[in-house]
Amino acid sequence: MRSRVTLSLIGVLALAPAWCLVPVATQAQGAAEPAAVERGRVVYRDLARCSYCHGWNGQGAIPAEEAPPAPLSLSQLDATAMVEVVRCGRPAKSMPRHTRAAWSEKDRCYGQTAGDLAARDLPVAAPAWLTNQQIADVVAFLRATIQGKEITRANCVRYWGEGAPECAGLQR
Repeated sequence: MRSRVTLSLIGVLALAPAWCLVPVATQAQGAAEPAAVERGRVVYRDLARCSYCHGWNGQGAIPAEEAPPAPLSLSQLDATAMVEVVRCGRPAKSMPRHTRAAWSEKDRCYGQTAGDLAARDLPVAAPAWLTNQQIADVVAFLRATIQGKEITRANCVRYWGEGAPECAGLQR
């Protein structure tokens, strides 16, 4: 009896790295809880500073000398793919990677490691490293307020706060 328990425990521990990521993808797939959306808004706006390139509304705000990112409101990516993009960045694009271990043997991106890419194609490091939970929260925020959504005054106020000058020109 004791050997079965030990073998079961060993089997569970062997799978631990795989099931540590399950909450990120699972939470990002379903309807997000309001607290996750709010945490994601704070990470998007203040910590990761996603709005520098993507804008508060996901329409793109990158400086003119660089190619603008695709509008997040038009994104067709599911939550799992969005998590990977935030975690890994985009090879040969300006989207940075947001986890320190991305592109390593332990944390492959798009099935590859850094060694599979030309050095110039490896996504640069983001200004701040994010945890798996923070990435899931950003994705929850994007899916709840930007992806497939119209730019509205309500979303602007939710992002910036009541009375923000960025929202002044929005009617609805």
